[in-house]
This record gives sequence, structure tokens and C-alpha cells, in this order.
Amino acid sequence: MPAQAPLAQAFGYALRQWSALIRHTESGILMPDNNALERHIRPIALGRANWTFAGSPRGGKAAATMYFLLGTARLNGFEPYAWLKDTLEKLLSYPVNRVHA
Repeated sequence: MPAQAPLAQAFGYALRQWSALIRHTESGILMPDNNALERHIRPIALGRANWTFAGSPRGGKAAATMYFLLGTARLNGFEPYAWLKDTLEKLLSYPVNRVHA
């Protein structure tokens, strides 16, 4: 087989990346692919066309902030709707000069 054949190139690449390819076998938490991440961001990617016209740059920034907050809540083990509801209820009685906290 010629050295530049596609299969030879593929094997060469795999051998050069061998330590990275087997890294997930050395740790119980690493996955060999990024499917879990892609499942989490799928709703954002699917809705992107709908949000193209968020009304204004400020509206787009607000939507991005909300997705960030809800995604962070989910990653920390909170149910996003319950967390948001609880946070907004607490915000009503929170001093205005301490909202940033």
C-alpha cells in the first residue's frame, strides 16, 4: 500500500494521536465523544434561526443570559424552572442595591 493512501494516512493519524484516543479508558468520567454536550446544546442550535430577530441586540443578550443561567442551574443539579421561579420570587424582596450579589 502506498504511504500516501487514505487508509495509511488514517492509521498514521490514529497512531500519532494514540495517547489522546485512549485517554477515556484511563478515567471513568471521560467520554470518547461529545454526544452528551451536543444533546444539551441541540435546542439552542435548532432554535437559532427563530432567534435571529430577537428584536434588538439587547433582547438577544437577554436571551443568551437566560440560557446561560438555566443551563448552569441544570448542570449544578437544579431543575431549571423551579430554580428560576424561586430566584424570581426572592428577587422581589431583595434590596435593589444588592441585586448584583
